[in-house]
Amino acid sequence: MRALLAVAWIFVSSTAHATFLTYSDWDRLSEDDRTLYIAGAFDVLASVSDTGDKEGKRLMHYRNCIELNSITNRQLARNVHAYASNRPTDQRFSVPSILIRYLSEFCGLAP
Repeated sequence: MRALLAVAWIFVSSTAHATFLTYSDWDRLSEDDRTLYIAGAFDVLASVSDTGDKEGKRLMHYRNCIELNSITNRQLARNVHAYASNRPTDQRFSVPSILIRYLSEFCGLAP
């Protein structure tokens, strides 16, 4: 599964000619492409969660939260889209940054 998501990440980022898309660039993608992009971004965050440091523990908390709530990649992309579409000031950030902001609000602080 991780290999598939990594391929999706590479595909989407190479297609967009940028590693980190802005919200407006991401918003212009099809729903399927937004889903692939979020899946790749989340997979990268999930892989960082294995570091064991404070940041890794926070990211592990997010990964567990998404798994516990059985949120699919498509649902996550839709949730992040809805979250950012109502926050114009957040739209200036990259989509991975918006994803982290969404996760911190949805999942709460790591214990």
